[in-house]
Amino acid sequence: MDNLTLDLNSVDHKTVENFLNKGLDIDCCGIYKKLCHSPLMAAVKENNVELVKFILSRGADPNKLIPCHATYAMTALHAAIFTENIDIKIIQYLLDYGVDVNYPAIDREKGHEVYSSPLQYAVHSQDEKIVSLLLSKNADVNFKSKNDGTALHIACSNEISNIVRYLLEYGADVDVVSDDNLTKGQTPLFVAISWNQTEAVKLLLDNDANINITNFNGKSVLKLLNENTDEKINVMVKQHVVKLMAANYYVDTNISQEVVNDNTLIDFHNICINEIDKMKREKIYGTSVVYHHIMIKSIHKLSLFAKNERIKSGLSDPVKLENIFPHYAFILINRFKKGLERRKLLDKAEKFIFDFFMNELPNTFIRQLFFYFSNRDLEILSIV
Repeated sequence: MDNLTLDLNSVDHKTVENFLNKGLDIDCCGIYKKLCHSPLMAAVKENNVELVKFILSRGADPNKLIPCHATYAMTALHAAIFTENIDIKIIQYLLDYGVDVNYPAIDREKGHEVYSSPLQYAVHSQDEKIVSLLLSKNADVNFKSKNDGTALHIACSNEISNIVRYLLEYGADVDVVSDDNLTKGQTPLFVAISWNQTEAVKLLLDNDANINITNFNGKSVLKLLNENTDEKINVMVKQHVVKLMAANYYVDTNISQEVVNDNTLIDFHNICINEIDKMKREKIYGTSVVYHHIMIKSIHKLSLFAKNERIKSGLSDPVKLENIFPHYAFILINRFKKGLERRKLLDKAEKFIFDFFMNELPNTFIRQLFFYFSNRDLEILSIV
């Protein structure tokens, strides 16, 4: 703290100019509503757009960590997200002036342990506009802290399905395991089921959440269902397991056995089998590729399909696809989406790989090598 005698409760353009004329640091700490704040943070809390712009123009550091609470320090961006009815222009200006969208708050009591990121705070505040803005500015959607897990864990414990949807669209890991005290050792699916968040459970299953994972106690998803879940979620998850089994996807024996023994699911299983048979017969318009190929081909093979505009078109309309394959549309869409993502990585890494091996190996052999690179390998190669 620089100067706790500095009164920031009535901060305005004139008082900031006076601070600077006296030679005070623009980022010095003063008192605002009995807490330690910098002039920038006080202006943010006042929701004063023009004053925020003015202080930033005078050289304020938007990434300055301010110990404004007894236990943790934060930046002006954290403060803005916490401010009720904040003018989103303030957040936009902070981002324009170089605030680090991923700079976490710091827990001062735990040896400066990383606390929550701005995105996590925004999800806590349940403000869709702020979440959307931060994601558009490359907020790390998979940032994980010991007090919150990831933003997706937070969203799945609240009735904010639109935010769950945003996070998934920006690449949130549906199977990331938390290590915070509240949801330790659980994936977002476990959290959503525990909090009876029906829409979040559906979104996670539609986005290929792994139902075979157990939590830190070795408890399966179905075990959790049998303990404290409402009937709608119970049916939804069990039907999802049936869909996977009908498609010959791997399902843990303990889970599959429980579903097989449930006579109420026999009719649904037959519906799924019929839909799979339909996928084996029906071709994507204008191609020789049947829809079932999207279900069974490797993601690398799907990345090759991604070059075909007719295949892309045939899998780009969720509503149309759901009319044709009501139970498997989202599995088809998300598998092809993974192929598209891998295609983008291949395109970025391709030049380096060909340049590196051009004089050593034939082109056909080099292309075969691509199959063995993971997405992470391709990410690294694309920036070499």
